Order: sequence, then C-alpha cells, then structure tokens
Amino acid sequence: MTRAETIPSPETGEGGRAAKSMSRSGEAAEASEAAQRARRDEPAKRPGEGERRPSVVTTLTRLTSRLRDLASYANLGGWAFTDSRFLQAQIEIDPIAARRILPWGLRPSRPAIATLFVAHYPQTTWGSTYSEAGLWLHLNSGAVHSPWMLVDDDIALINGREMLGYPKKIGEITFEVDGDRVFAEVKRRGALLFRFRGELERHDEAPPPMLGRPVRNVTGWVGATAQRLIAFHPKEEILEARRCRLELEMHGSERDPIHELGFGRVLTAHWMRVNIGGRGLGFPLPLRPVSPLFWIDNFALRFR
Repeated sequence: MTRAETIPSPETGEGGRAAKSMSRSGEAAEASEAAQRARRDEPAKRPGEGERRPSVVTTLTRLTSRLRDLASYANLGGWAFTDSRFLQAQIEIDPIAARRILPWGLRPSRPAIATLFVAHYPQTTWGSTYSEAGLWLHLNSGAVHSPWMLVDDDIALINGREMLGYPKKIGEITFEVDGDRVFAEVKRRGALLFRFRGELERHDEAPPPMLGRPVRNVTGWVGATAQRLIAFHPKEEILEARRCRLELEMHGSERDPIHELGFGRVLTAHWMRVNIGGRGLGFPLPLRPVSPLFWIDNFALRFR
C-alpha cells in the first residue's frame, strides 16, 4: 500500500506565504509614496489655520468672567484694605532737598513737610497680610508725592509699583503696640533706616488724612519710553485716631538715602485705624511725561 504524499498548495506553502508577504510590503510602500506625494502637493498652512476659533459668545463670557474677577479683587463695593493700622509723623524737612527729588513742575509745601509712616494691613482683597513703611512729600497744591516705600510682601510690591507708581522695595518692618507704648523699626539689607518710639495720648476727633489725599506719583519703565506723572485720590475711612508723643531716630543708608531729606522737628504724630480704597477708588490718570533726569535723581531711592 503506497502512502499518499500531500503537496502544499501555492497559498499555504512557504513559497505562497513569502509571495503574499512581498505583495503586502509592496502595497505598503505604494501607500507611503502616495501619502508623501499628497503632502508635497498640499499647500502649506499658516499658523493657526484650520483651528477652531472661539465664538463671540465664548469670548464675551471669558471677558465678563475676567472683569468680575478684577471687580472682586478691587472690591469696588466695599473696602480693599480693612482695619489697617498706621503710625505716622509729620516732620519738617529741607525744602531744597525735597525739590531735588520731585518731578519737574511739582513744588514742596511751605514749610516743607514729609509724612513718615509705618503700617500693618491685616486684611486685603487679594489675601495678603503685610507691613509697610513709606514717605509722603507734601506739595504746595495740597497733594502728596511718594518717593520711597518698603513692604514685606511681593504681591503688594507688584501692585503698588505697576498700578499706582509707589516705588516699593522689599524690607523688614516691625510695628508693635503694647498698651499705650508704640514702637516701630524699619530695616533693609541689614541696615537700620529709622526707628519710632513713643506713647499714645488722647483720641483725636479731627485727625489729618492718612492716605486720603490727592496723589501725584510717577510710573512707567525706564528706557526708550518716558515715565509719566499720574494722579489719583484714594478714599479712606478713619475708624480711630489717637495723638502720639513720638521720637524719631533717623539713619538711612547708601541704598535708601531718606536721611538726605534733612528730617527736623516732629510736628504732629498719630496712631490710626483706617479702611482704604475699594469704594469710590480713584483710578490713576496720566498727566504728562517725566524728564529722564527724574529717575537719575531718584535712582537710589527707587531702584537700589
């Protein structure tokens, strides 16, 4: 009996499988070449072409949301700073030194007076709790100008410099009230700049404004574009004010030469609790460009 031999068919044998594989490889190569030709023949698209653009409704919705966030940030229906604490002194200064650092066209008051202060802000609309030290130069128009300021919070620094022209830098501020005794100390980069020591006295029913004065500040970048003088008028509500018997120990430093203003006699001094801004906030209005000589004369106070 003879055993039958099975002859592999062309489709199932090794030769058939190899032929089939070669056929599939050829088809893949042809498809790849066709795709490359199509890409070469297709015109180049500009960046963003073909992408779905947001509709007008989507854009308006996003804009409304951003404006709502800004209104909440400024708290236009209430106060941006609540129950803020200030220790401030109005002090005689050298009028010639004051004129040297004022923008052209602004003149110091007669007699020349500066308000030197420390402050603590326990509650703000952007969530920061921080302390501050600053200087106002009183102008003959009744407004004030801020040539120097320190804070211990970066958000307060950014907001103050970029939006309202307060020349803020980072520093160390100590502000203590122990019964009727008050103490404040301001340092920067290891240097003691000034120190307040004193005692609280009687309540003052008609105190001078703290921040509620017309302001003339300078804002803008140093470079090809000119800095500009801006005007605004913060609103405030004085909750409590007490007179102080205050002593000033002034030092200054090379980086913060506030001592060059020639501080003299303390005229008045107050401790205050104040609500500020938000309700009726006066937004800054540009007045005019400022000479490049301004930032040269104020380089140490504003930039060192």
